[in-house]
Amino acid sequence: MNSSKKMSQEIAIANSDVVSQILLIAQETVSLQIDLPEDFVNYFGLYLVCKEANDGEMTIVRKLQDFMSPYISRKTATKQGVHEIVLRKSYWDSSFDDELLSNKVTMNLLYVQAVNDI
Repeated sequence: MNSSKKMSQEIAIANSDVVSQILLIAQETVSLQIDLPEDFVNYFGLYLVCKEANDGEMTIVRKLQDFMSPYISRKTATKQGVHEIVLRKSYWDSSFDDELLSNKVTMNLLYVQAVNDI
């Protein structure tokens, strides 16, 4: 995956689905498309980000908790700018990086996130 390209995948969800349900759906669809091993899905989470109009820079608004509806969170936030839901690593303990860096797909996800964060 080229880090300069935005990878986007739409999944069919209900507006009442919460993060934990959507992560299960994403695991079945997105992880199959990018070959993300099931063991590593829990290292990632859904985040609400705001895209700046002037330079396209993304700012993290919040990590979506398991009980939150991404659909409702995005619709509510969109009144204040362009928002998207993205998949990002969801841990602070850097010792997990060693495990993720041992897999080509998860290493690439971490790399793309790092490049986008710079």
